[in-house]
Amino acid sequence: MTINLTQIYSQVRQIEEESANLTFVRSSLYNYRCNLNKNYKSAEMTYINQAIENHMDKLAVIAKNLSAIGSDIRREAESIKRTDDLAGQNNSGK
Repeated sequence: MTINLTQIYSQVRQIEEESANLTFVRSSLYNYRCNLNKNYKSAEMTYINQAIENHMDKLAVIAKNLSAIGSDIRREAESIKRTDDLAGQNNSGK
């Protein structure tokens, strides 16, 4: 059984796109927070800012982890492919 690198690369691209989407959402939240701070002055803003920043931090961690997972999947798939290729060469040489 051989590994389909094309399919795996496609799936890794999807993971990377989701990571980029989360980074965009984080950026949008930051802009939203800035606009709120500029236009809304109240004691509650401290709590709102904390909540938004908490979500922004979580989004950053998730995006970073997705990116790392994508890299790990790509690296391991390439390693499996190399192993399969070597096994195929050894079997054909018998």
